[in-house]
Amino acid sequence: MKRSFADILGDVAALQRKKVEAKLPGWADVDGLEFPDALCLEQCSGTAAAIHKASFIPEGCRIADLTGGLGVDSWAFSRRASAVLYFERNAVLQEAAARNFIRLGADGIVTVNAEVSPEGGPWLQALREFKPDWIYADPARRDGLGKKVFLLEDCRPDIATLLPLLYENAGNILLKLSPMADISMLANRFGGHLRELHVVGLGGEVKELLCLLSAQEREGWTVSVEDAAGGTQAFSFNPGEEAAAEAVFHGPEGLEGLLLHEPTAPMMKAGAFKLPCSRFGMEKLGSSTHLYVAPSAIPEAGGLFKEFRIMEVVPLNKASLKEIGKKYPRAEVSAKGIPMSSEELRTRTGCRTGSDIHVFGCGIAGGKYLIAAARQ
Repeated sequence: MKRSFADILGDVAALQRKKVEAKLPGWADVDGLEFPDALCLEQCSGTAAAIHKASFIPEGCRIADLTGGLGVDSWAFSRRASAVLYFERNAVLQEAAARNFIRLGADGIVTVNAEVSPEGGPWLQALREFKPDWIYADPARRDGLGKKVFLLEDCRPDIATLLPLLYENAGNILLKLSPMADISMLANRFGGHLRELHVVGLGGEVKELLCLLSAQEREGWTVSVEDAAGGTQAFSFNPGEEAAAEAVFHGPEGLEGLLLHEPTAPMMKAGAFKLPCSRFGMEKLGSSTHLYVAPSAIPEAGGLFKEFRIMEVVPLNKASLKEIGKKYPRAEVSAKGIPMSSEELRTRTGCRTGSDIHVFGCGIAGGKYLIAAARQ
């Protein structure tokens, strides 16, 4: 039976509503909100991430959003700021956002249809008249062909070129950058302007990097790991602390019964590989094996690590690979600090997914071992 055009449109609307409900809780219940195209909904911040970003700005400040888009970030900023200036180069999207702000009851947001570029123009005049305390930007990380890019100068607008101009017009800059961006590269690029770098996770995955920059240069900056939904303890340090820290190692003997702590993706991204030993009293399994052990759970590390109870440890060889596969036919598999990929290790053990058991192939005290552990 042929479906009517109205039925097809109804299905499209229902699918969009589900996406809005999942990404923007609360927005789906507001009548008349406009979403001009699927791309703007795909690229916008989720409400949890937007509200988390807004928590970095002081209440009562004035903030300019250079990359307005659907307006979720500007909406979140308006809940704390006294005034928000929103820029968007797409006139259709800018007009839709302006109407959405009214329907959402988001007061104090002025929208401007203008392209932000190093050449200046109307956007710069509006910025100077607004006199912001803070400037926010989430540059587009795709080129003209839709391919993902990671370097600052390849994003749009070109933040790398814009920065001197931004420092002239606001004391503080908040940048949302690709989760794939290299932290050391960013630190070198921003120099003494970098104050804080936040690795923001959600559900154990890295969702975004937030860089807080100051127009005034000085030495020293910090890295922080946090969860946008607030379900994880924050972990902050400065790079000098990690460089000076000394790892404490545990050999292969006596591991059975201990809790194995595997850093989440945000912790790995932050690059704190030795500090967990001194901060949490953990012991590391190997210099390039980023797995840690402790006798029991560590509440202050909650959400920063996945926890497993170690059941057995055996040397990694042909026989043990087959034996582990037979003993734990269903298990997750990871290779850590050994010259073998996780996929190769899975193939050689024959383990299939679908269990709370996890088999780690890892380097410990110069040797290679298999650890079978149960997720806690």
